[in-house]
Amino acid sequence: MWECDLRLTFTIAGPFLSRSSESGAYGIDAVPLVDAKRRPLLPGSHVRGRIREALLGDHDGKTPGLWQLAAAFPPDGVEWLGPAANRDEVDASTGLRRFGWHFGDFVAEKETATSSRLTRVKLDEKSGAVKSGAMQVIQPAIPPGESAEFTGEVTVSSHDAASLKEAIRWLIAGAKCVPSLGSFRNVGFGRVVSAAGEIVSVRNWSGSGGATLLAPPNVSGSSPVHTRTPRALSSSPVVASGRRLLVVRMHEPFCVGGRRRDRNRVESLRFLPGAVLRGAVAHLLQTIHGLDHRQDLTQARVQGRWERLCRHFSDVRFCSAFPTLDTRNVRPLATPQSLFKMPSDGTVRDCSRLAGPFLVKRLAKDGLPERFVAPAFSPDWKETATPGWDTGWANPDVKLRIRTAIDSHARRVRDEHLFAMELVQPQRTNLDDATGMETSRDDLVWLGTVDLESLPESISATDKQHLRDDLEALFEVAVLRIGKTKARATFELQDLVEPENLASQRAAVDGLWIVTLQSPALLVDPRQLHDRWTVGVDATAELYRLTFDELSGGALVLENHFTDQQLHGGFLAVRGNPGSINQPNNYEPMLTTEAGGVFVLRATNDREADANDCIERWLQTGLPLPGWAKSRYGERFATNPFLPVDGFGEIAVNVPEHLALNPTAEEIRAL
Repeated sequence: MWECDLRLTFTIAGPFLSRSSESGAYGIDAVPLVDAKRRPLLPGSHVRGRIREALLGDHDGKTPGLWQLAAAFPPDGVEWLGPAANRDEVDASTGLRRFGWHFGDFVAEKETATSSRLTRVKLDEKSGAVKSGAMQVIQPAIPPGESAEFTGEVTVSSHDAASLKEAIRWLIAGAKCVPSLGSFRNVGFGRVVSAAGEIVSVRNWSGSGGATLLAPPNVSGSSPVHTRTPRALSSSPVVASGRRLLVVRMHEPFCVGGRRRDRNRVESLRFLPGAVLRGAVAHLLQTIHGLDHRQDLTQARVQGRWERLCRHFSDVRFCSAFPTLDTRNVRPLATPQSLFKMPSDGTVRDCSRLAGPFLVKRLAKDGLPERFVAPAFSPDWKETATPGWDTGWANPDVKLRIRTAIDSHARRVRDEHLFAMELVQPQRTNLDDATGMETSRDDLVWLGTVDLESLPESISATDKQHLRDDLEALFEVAVLRIGKTKARATFELQDLVEPENLASQRAAVDGLWIVTLQSPALLVDPRQLHDRWTVGVDATAELYRLTFDELSGGALVLENHFTDQQLHGGFLAVRGNPGSINQPNNYEPMLTTEAGGVFVLRATNDREADANDCIERWLQTGLPLPGWAKSRYGERFATNPFLPVDGFGEIAVNVPEHLALNPTAEEIRAL
């Protein structure tokens, strides 16, 4: 397979506006879409649609495209831009459409014009005068009389060099035939003056040596990850053997997983689950070898440079990547559910080792007397900051982007084809505490892990080292695609370093292991939970106790837990129980215990050694699936999306910084 990163540049004359769904200043009805640096932005999906229209015409064939006017157009050229959209692009039964060409967003180097204003009015059909209240105020990104160059990247792939060259030729030809871009094109906005293409890099994956770069590998338009002086570690670092840190740099906004509250609105997770990371690598390997994207790599029997990696790919453990500003390979930790905030100063304390219910002291303030009040746990917090608990987790910016399908023949929006996607930005905005105004922006990285120690014992240490070398060689040159928008990302493997104050401790503390989930896990059977609640039994505590008794083989007993759960319905419910699709009254969503869940465990009598071995095994491989989950959902990703090999059920144990937050006797009162 051959891949080419092509830089497309459109010179657009003003006035120009690519409309944002965000609200602008008072009195402005249409504001421009901008990137993190306040530069005008043109969505890649819009450019793709306009080039598709130029190449292929409309869907009904009433308006011809270039392919109908040129006999030399390749027969498979209609697949370059994906199939026509005959239904909502985010239909739950089909998902987003897949494309052969990947378009990134296009940005201009000049900042958006903030002072320019244009107005439009609507005329009354009967009187011919301006209709009352029908004036629209527009803030153009480029004012009249000016122009700007919008540059973006398109990744083109093909099975050989000749067809790749032909695809690039048609892509540039289609770009040159686009007359206008952006909003309000029917009234003269966004006229394209010129279009040009430039090859940035070419990757040849066909050789036996892996990938050959035929041009400089720098990816144009991707901003480098912001670096800063890392925070000091509490003591000498501990290098975790057997695992490598996976540094993910996102070069475009992305949308992964999340809830779908409405049919036409897709929400996104802020972190990258291990299944998403595995899927990005698997998709690249399948594309390299010309495999169908539903084909199992381990069963494909591929030949060549990546044969060993494909054969053992399903055994490599990918753990979730969390967003952070820290560039010193310190992976963030999830905030434990056992933390509560002190009412006086907002600092956090931990109650995992307290014997029972309690109240916390509220000091006299603002005329209120000193008294003991109920503690405030995370569901009660009004702000996300946790003073006293800083493990490097950063909250990225999130923007809602509205999209729609276009009727190419009528030149208008298709009815009932509007949908919205949450896009997680690879930056974080810093606000002034007093004014709430933006002060600066920081670039983010996502840190996960790749674990080869979980491979079967039949694989030798030499083969494990070769697999590690294969992954490093792949990531050195590959541009991977993440999420529903196929956002560009680069991966890098580094040594995993854990500071002592954040590293898990294998030994028990005061006879206890405080286990904190770092990612969701299947632990509680929702069927049993429903049955037990109907008879008024405290179901969750009992079911968690039974689960840990099963997982530890009776070596550990649960003393307390602090958890929240989430139901996963929709297509996931059907995926976990395929037979329910023909039984509409048998709706059974999947139930996960969310990241941050805390479990207080103690060894049973005379089984401390077995308990230690169990904790050590869980730290290495994550919490295993309970028996009920294996029998109902299986151990394949096709029917179970919450597998330990994809990082679900990852834990941290007895983290010193967590244990140090124990409240003093003066701060609490037992009930």
